[in-house]
Amino acid sequence: MVPNHPSHPRLAMGSQGAATTRETTTVPKKEEQKPDDDLSEEDKQLQDELSLCVQRLEESNKDLYMPALEAMRSLIRSSTTSMTSVPKPLKFMRPHYSRMKDIYSKLTDQSTKKMCADLISVLGMTMTDKAEYKYDTLNYRLLGLHEEIGAWGHEYVRHLTGQIVSLWNEKDFSGTADKSEVVSEDSKDQKNQCIAMVQQTIPYLMEHNAEAEAIDLCIEIEQLDLLLIHTTKLNYQRVCLYMTSCVAYLSDPDNYKVL
Repeated sequence: MVPNHPSHPRLAMGSQGAATTRETTTVPKKEEQKPDDDLSEEDKQLQDELSLCVQRLEESNKDLYMPALEAMRSLIRSSTTSMTSVPKPLKFMRPHYSRMKDIYSKLTDQSTKKMCADLISVLGMTMTDKAEYKYDTLNYRLLGLHEEIGAWGHEYVRHLTGQIVSLWNEKDFSGTADKSEVVSEDSKDQKNQCIAMVQQTIPYLMEHNAEAEAIDLCIEIEQLDLLLIHTTKLNYQRVCLYMTSCVAYLSDPDNYKVL
């Protein structure tokens, strides 16, 4: 595990791991909701379109479900490539979050259900202030279509990595590695799902010049071998430089593994 060392610029943030090593990992807290009459015409139209999509998902006509989800996905996805502030579609959908989860639980068509899960996974980024929703981005991602992990933008990937690390530490997956005979099947499944998600995440981070984030993640969950697979002649210098800078702040045997 990465220790809580006060001197290292990225490792000093504590045992929350990748979830806390970057200030931008958490979507900024929601802005004060404007009264509807203070919204611009464009914002009001967007809010109405999203509300209509939610309403259609609650109607009895199942033919409306997929078009409503596709429209919602298009409106949200176009806003999540850059997240210096909470995108308006996510802000407008926050009041509908519980409704979306209820809708998901009632859907029967698997394709529709999985697309709904993907949307809830993204919306979950705005709900991390509530303990009962703290792993929703990860959990609903696992229930979704498993599309390209970077399709929702870099901030979404950061949320996933943060929740993976938090869950990994909470469940002590590393500490139970040698006690498989007493580990529940559910715990084993969760660990395997986390590793599978990391295997999708590392290539994305390495390809987008986020080697430090990839290294932090692998150190936190003790999966350094994944770095070897995705280290190339184009990024090996950055990888080695950052890993070397981490060594002084790691305890045995992690420091030797990094070297």
